[in-house]
Amino acid sequence: MKRKIITKKDIWIFAALLSLAVAAVFVPQLFADGGRRAVVIYNGEPVLALELDKLDAVKTYTFASVEVEIGPDGARVVKSDCKDQICVRSGLLTKNGDTAACVPEKVVLKIVSEKTAQDVDAVVY
Repeated sequence: MKRKIITKKDIWIFAALLSLAVAAVFVPQLFADGGRRAVVIYNGEPVLALELDKLDAVKTYTFASVEVEIGPDGARVVKSDCKDQICVRSGLLTKNGDTAACVPEKVVLKIVSEKTAQDVDAVVY
């Protein structure tokens, strides 16, 4: 008589652990949406902070040679004179913690949220 390697009980335990892991990742994000702001930091100083939820149209701002678009959907770097264009390729920043930085021009664009899930970056059990 051969013994089964994986039993039905093992499958149920695996499914329960998998569903707990998925819930631990996605549930905090459901409660961390409110109060998103786009913040522009130039030369180490915050120079602009706009509430994304209160905007009704996309607005364009220029810092040094970096052109930034901020609208109700998010913020992005549109144009920069830097060599690598990494800041431009960062795309639309929408979630808390999203960041685009143009290091040669000393411009940082990031999304911050006042209502975060207790500012937890990671949980290890």
